[in-house]
Amino acid sequence: MLALAGCACILFAEVIKQWKSIFGFLGNVVSAMTPIIIGLVIAFMLNPIMIYIRRGLSFLICKIKKEAEYDRVYKKVKVPALILTVLLFLGLLVGLLWLGIPPGYGGLTETIRSCEQHRGLYQFS
Repeated sequence: MLALAGCACILFAEVIKQWKSIFGFLGNVVSAMTPIIIGLVIAFMLNPIMIYIRRGLSFLICKIKKEAEYDRVYKKVKVPALILTVLLFLGLLVGLLWLGIPPGYGGLTETIRSCEQHRGLYQFS
């Protein structure tokens, strides 16, 4: 038992010596996995919206075609619901960028102009 405790202490000491390289490796793994994690989060957030659109399309088609079975229609509208969900997400993303980029660009150009004016007032050597 004492030998196991000694081995554990030696192993712990080696881990502490190699601490930077271990965290460097973990940092590389996390940075490589970031796009996958972001994609999973987006898919997780869009899934309820897709299910809502899928049910709505199924109900609408069943209402238009009186003889259509809901379960059969529900299975067939998966791809159109997915396409509508992705288009909705991309439209929302473009809209947010459209609303956010011009004010940010205007503020940046104003800051640059202000810096140029102040630089002209004070001569630094």
